[in-house]
Amino acid sequence: MNNNLKRNRMVPLLLAVLLLGTVLLALPAGPVQAQGEQPPVSGETPDTPAQHPGPGGPARLERALARQQAWLAGQSRRFELADQAATRLADLIDRLQEQGLDTTPLETALAAFQNEVAAAGTRHEDAAQILAVHAGFDAEGRLTDRDQAGATLEAAGEALDDARDGLAEAFEALREARRDFRRLHPPQSEADTQP
Repeated sequence: MNNNLKRNRMVPLLLAVLLLGTVLLALPAGPVQAQGEQPPVSGETPDTPAQHPGPGGPARLERALARQQAWLAGQSRRFELADQAATRLADLIDRLQEQGLDTTPLETALAAFQNEVAAAGTRHEDAAQILAVHAGFDAEGRLTDRDQAGATLEAAGEALDDARDGLAEAFEALREARRDFRRLHPPQSEADTQP
């Protein structure tokens, strides 16, 4: 039994040694140097964006533009949802008022929601305008000027972020206001639960 225990401990050790040996055999024996692109001759500059060395190649920037355009389109849908939520809440307020309930907290929340959505909408429109001009890119979204493209992506990204954050805060505040109102005034019928 003692031999079996020793043998069971040796198997993982042998496997580790074999693996290490395989890795060492795969590595080159001498020093290796990477051969990069030849830099332009003095006075000569790259002719196209694709010839620019370094990170942030044209394809990466072009994909970033496409992602931001898709983000803009998706975020537009959230603004439509915000409009629908405001309409549903206004309808609920009307129904609750017909029942004689004080809806002042909901009315205040609705007004705040609409103001926050409008502010977020302004930032969303800023992003839409930046992406419509798409400085640094041609009409097909191909990179023409790296610096302008970087500025475009940064400005559009900030505006999109601000709009997203504004919408998220507006929806969260509206949810909290409705939750608080429901705690104070639990629904008496199924029609009252539909926002």
